[in-house]
Amino acid sequence: MAGRLSVDPGKLLDTLKATCFKGASNEEMLALVAVSNRYGLDPLTKQIYAFPSKGGITPVVSVDGWLHILNSQPQFDGIEFHFEDGPDGKPASVTAVVYRKDRTHATKVTEYFAECFRPTEPWRQFPRRMLRHKAVKEAVRVAFGISGITDEDEARDIARNVAVFEKARVEEAAKPAVAVELLPAANQAPEETKAANCDQPEVVAEPPKKRVRYHHIKVPQEAAVVEAKPEPSDKIKELERRVFEYEPRVNAFLTSRGMIAAGQTFRDISDEAYLDRVLLNTEKFLLAVKAETKPAEEAAEQKEAA
Repeated sequence: MAGRLSVDPGKLLDTLKATCFKGASNEEMLALVAVSNRYGLDPLTKQIYAFPSKGGITPVVSVDGWLHILNSQPQFDGIEFHFEDGPDGKPASVTAVVYRKDRTHATKVTEYFAECFRPTEPWRQFPRRMLRHKAVKEAVRVAFGISGITDEDEARDIARNVAVFEKARVEEAAKPAVAVELLPAANQAPEETKAANCDQPEVVAEPPKKRVRYHHIKVPQEAAVVEAKPEPSDKIKELERRVFEYEPRVNAFLTSRGMIAAGQTFRDISDEAYLDRVLLNTEKFLLAVKAETKPAEEAAEQKEAA
């Protein structure tokens, strides 16, 4: 890489460790440099950088890096984008069409806004641009078989899923072991038998030994049976993506409107018509939530300050 960038190897190593590959071990540095060289990426221009994850770091490629990979392919022959908007005027999907010189059929990849959206400022301000970036990344992967790298959204999702799995594994391992006593089988020999000849001494068989096996079983915390909640609908999942940052305020707003009971959340909305109106006018809904719940928050802050 130092030769490709025309810099001193020692200075390059120090610079990478202090900037885009900050916090990486020597082994992780080697992996990051290998990925950079394989795809011709420049870490100094943020085409590739290190994303911290549980137990190490993940190589993340920015949209500039994905475009560099795409334009570096000898067989690349152009790309097109086709947008589809929803009834509310917002982007619903975008299809990236990649042409290769050595193929008669183009590669088409469609990405959907509902699946890709993240509640971040870039997604709120530039939804079509961010959706196009997602389509570029997936189209490059499919058309040219690129693997071993990802973008920041995927890296964050992977890290979050690993953390959830690890928490569940630790909780399962911490459950107490409960001894389960196995009863003797029904056809087991009697505890004592008598000799057929009365003159001979009575022979008494030893009682069977009790076998104890240990199993990790869940110890019920409550006597009541708790029914598992059904999987949330697609509408509820979409609403969660849009309003989860304001969940306490949204729940308070819905409770005051009688749409949910005390202790419930927006995921418990049963009025489908009301849910459709919220999804259709989410921005206006959030403005109403903020306007109504703000005085209550200010009163709480003033009470705490007093």
